Amino acid sequence: YSLYATEKFGGTVISDRTLGQMMWLGNNDFDPITFDYGNGQLSKRAFGRTARMGREPCGDKDDAIDRDDCQTRAGVAWIKENPEEFISRMPLRVAQLMNPHSLLTRHLRWGRFPGVHQLIDEAFILIGCAQSLLVMWAGAAGLALRGRGAWAVVFAGILLYHVAAIAVLAGLSRYRVPLEPLLMVGAAGLLASPRAAVSEALASPLRWRLGAAALVLALVVPLSLWFLPAGWPWWRSW
Repeated sequence: YSLYATEKFGGTVISDRTLGQMMWLGNNDFDPITFDYGNGQLSKRAFGRTARMGREPCGDKDDAIDRDDCQTRAGVAWIKENPEEFISRMPLRVAQLMNPHSLLTRHLRWGRFPGVHQLIDEAFILIGCAQSLLVMWAGAAGLALRGRGAWAVVFAGILLYHVAAIAVLAGLSRYRVPLEPLLMVGAAGLLASPRAAVSEALASPLRWRLGAAALVLALVVPLSLWFLPAGWPWWRSW
């Protein structure tokens, strides 16, 4: 992507700047926008209708840096003017990140894979959803129960930082993709030997790990289930 951005903007770009765009998507007069099936703006018309409810994007459209700076300033100004709304949206943004469905669900529901039987589509959606939930739940519990040393500190720090960043900006399920390999390590530690994980947690002085695992699951489970119904047209999000 850096090569693409460098060519497009005519200068060396190590990492693209989209903070301003994320501020516009998540800190605006409309509800935070995502692009997932069932809880996002899935057409240009719907996106345009929603966008008209909020502030106009600012900055020079042909100058990526100027536009990003302007959008960021506008987002910060909105937060200062609407602090209670900003805080109340944090769970929603994190729930969007933890949406167990994916862009595969969106494309299958759109019929982007013609010739595939409907039952196969449903199986893919169900399996993908179940895998995501397993990784999130078992991974979070596994890190709390069996995490040790520097790797556990680093993994937990990366995960918490990422969730915190989404909480103040805007959530998209695809932003969870780079986090899942970290969660898979925790899930493997738990699923490989669940009895050993619980036994270790019960051993003094590590009983606090059971409390930590319970607390983590108490947060992760409801957030990950928030948009579970969104993958099925007949079952709307609550």
